[in-house]
Amino acid sequence: MGTEVARAFKELQVGAQHIEGSLKQNFKFHQDLRIVNWPPHNDVGLCQIQSRIDTWVKRDAVEEIIEGSLNHSPLSQQVSGGPFQLLKQYPVICGI
Repeated sequence: MGTEVARAFKELQVGAQHIEGSLKQNFKFHQDLRIVNWPPHNDVGLCQIQSRIDTWVKRDAVEEIIEGSLNHSPLSQQVSGGPFQLLKQYPVICGI
């Protein structure tokens, strides 16, 4: 993959932004709208999708663990390699 190795991560983030935007539009549109065949508890699944995006795409759990383990020292940045380094180097984790 060479220089394109981080492309999967970029595409993952772009896809997540599109999904997030669509979910926000959906929630805004249905805010005061009640449909007989769509009870409010059905929105739980949509909220879970948003939660997964927040957990796996917007947060870098690996960097958080490294920083927490090294007490936010300057060494933590060198060890982690920067934000989202694991996802940028291993496109399979991004869903490729």
